[in-house]
Amino acid sequence: MSRIPASPADPGDRAGSHVSAQVAAAWSALDAAQRANDLAAALRGQDRALLDALSEMKVARDFVGSPANILGSETTKHGEIAEQVHVAVSRARDVLHGRTPTASFDGIPRTGPVDYREAGADIQSKYCNGLRNTLDRVAADAEKHPEFASRGGRYHIPATSTGNLTSYAAPAGSRGCRIAARTPSNARSTISNAWVAARPTT
Repeated sequence: MSRIPASPADPGDRAGSHVSAQVAAAWSALDAAQRANDLAAALRGQDRALLDALSEMKVARDFVGSPANILGSETTKHGEIAEQVHVAVSRARDVLHGRTPTASFDGIPRTGPVDYREAGADIQSKYCNGLRNTLDRVAADAEKHPEFASRGGRYHIPATSTGNLTSYAAPAGSRGCRIAARTPSNARSTISNAWVAARPTT
């Protein structure tokens, strides 16, 4: 039996295969270049965010570095320092996550009933030694500025002070504790509708 010799490959087929390989290689190179560009842009964005966050922290550092300009005595200056640090850390955290900072001193009189604003709420912070002293200070402030809480104001106290507030009533999903019936009696009547929000001592 005679064998039929195989016909040589069509030159057109070889050319088409070569072109396909070139197209695939070019597409792969473009995809790799785009990925590299995207990564470089993301890293530049992170660098900018870090620099902006450090700038926010520098504001607090400069404030703390000038103790003569801080309100209060040597035993009470920590309150205004805590406010500055909290706002700076909050703003820096927002910047790092690509969010518009919500904490600010803009438009806030330095000695008024509001210490700063955060997420649209007026904030009065209280840093005192012990839970009872903290609540007494909140009560005194609420008596002095009864409109503060009724207009949506919030009292911020160190998170370490809220350990004894765990048995107090708090709405579901809230990050703070609403002063309720088990508050010391001298504070109860004036701040029953005020929020005391737990936040880290920064």
